[in-house]
Amino acid sequence: MTPSRIGALAFALLQWLLVITWALVPAQRAEAAKLGQGCSVFYPCEDGLSCHPFVQKCFHVPRRESEPCMAGHGCGPGLNCEAGSQVCRAPGKSGEACHVTRPCGAGLSCQPGVHRCYAVPRAENEPCSAGFGCGPGLTCEAGSQVCRATGKVGDACHLTRPCGSGLSCQPGVQRCYHSPRAENEPCVAGYGCAAGLSCMAGKQVCEKLAAKQCIHNMAGYSAKVEWWRPQDLSYTGADGKYTLNAGTGKKAAKVDSSITLGFSSCNDTAETRTAVVRIEGGNYVNSGIGYAAGALVAAAGGAGSVLICGATAGAGCAGAVAGTAAAVGGVISMAQSNLPDVPQIAFIGTPTTTQEIRLTGTVWAPAHENGTLRGGAAAHAGSPADLARACREAVQGKVAWSRGGSTQWVDSNLNALCEGAKTPSAIAACVTEGITAHNDWQRAVRECKGR
Repeated sequence: MTPSRIGALAFALLQWLLVITWALVPAQRAEAAKLGQGCSVFYPCEDGLSCHPFVQKCFHVPRRESEPCMAGHGCGPGLNCEAGSQVCRAPGKSGEACHVTRPCGAGLSCQPGVHRCYAVPRAENEPCSAGFGCGPGLTCEAGSQVCRATGKVGDACHLTRPCGSGLSCQPGVQRCYHSPRAENEPCVAGYGCAAGLSCMAGKQVCEKLAAKQCIHNMAGYSAKVEWWRPQDLSYTGADGKYTLNAGTGKKAAKVDSSITLGFSSCNDTAETRTAVVRIEGGNYVNSGIGYAAGALVAAAGGAGSVLICGATAGAGCAGAVAGTAAAVGGVISMAQSNLPDVPQIAFIGTPTTTQEIRLTGTVWAPAHENGTLRGGAAAHAGSPADLARACREAVQGKVAWSRGGSTQWVDSNLNALCEGAKTPSAIAACVTEGITAHNDWQRAVRECKGR
């Protein structure tokens, strides 16, 4: 077959193919591709759809959520073409991923670092950071960078997670407890116990004040309390003067050391005992201490008033300790050899089971007052001046007036805080809680005074 013959046959075949193709086109257009079906220039999509480049499938015009998108094939209202996936996305819901081409929905924002959507402002347990703060009543906890509600009883607490109303953060354990502390809650100076409770030395826990003999320290010194059996102490005397002697080889039945501000020492037995209270490290007078029974007098050497008898009359004082009668106004003198370390002694007496002795004053001028125990409830007696003084001693040098940690108060500010004080330990705890929460000493004075 000649080349010219072959060319003629090829041209005829091409014409035949074109005729067949054009004959088929109307049928194909009648059966246009549906959503998700393959498509091409010869097999277009039905109305409302378009053939998406590269994937060659039909999708809505404009594209709907989760459909592919690109330039010329954009997304519908309220949707964004997400970079990377090239898919139409709705605004992110809470907890969903977010970035510049997938913003968060109304009321949400994209949290830096984790790049997920959270409430504006942040809700409890949602992440937070500068510019993405927490809602009312919440704080952004340092370390976890999570919004936390104020702590409940027993919850962990610190500067950026304060305790809730009526609670304060217990130093050392860093957990929230009632203010003042409830029964069986931990206590320490500045974080005292509620009425009817006492912060027990050693345990540092608030316990009920049962009907028992107690010494409660609200003074500016650390005390050592010795509880003596009456038969182990004796008085001898003549001409109305008595000498207190510890029997040979006798020792105190119970000794509680380091009783600091806010703590108590109690005689837990049914036996009535005599309390000898010492100022730890208080060797500041000579051994010739003397006092009139039932009265506060100067120590020998002119060191000041340092010794108190707990009873109200001379006979009651000597009789309570020695179990023997004594003349009213009789003077008791003690020799250091009979009762060791006499210069440390600040109090000798026998509290009744309906009365606690409350130590006040300073190492240079110790004093005391009575607090009545009724049915386990302690109602501390004391004049307004005494309570104001105890308040100043509980705050000055112990309670910070700012988060900077300064505990040295200006006298006028301290007097304003302590005016009308009823429970000094409660005022100290209130100020500490307030400074932790808002760091405003003036507000703390307004809110805490008179407690």
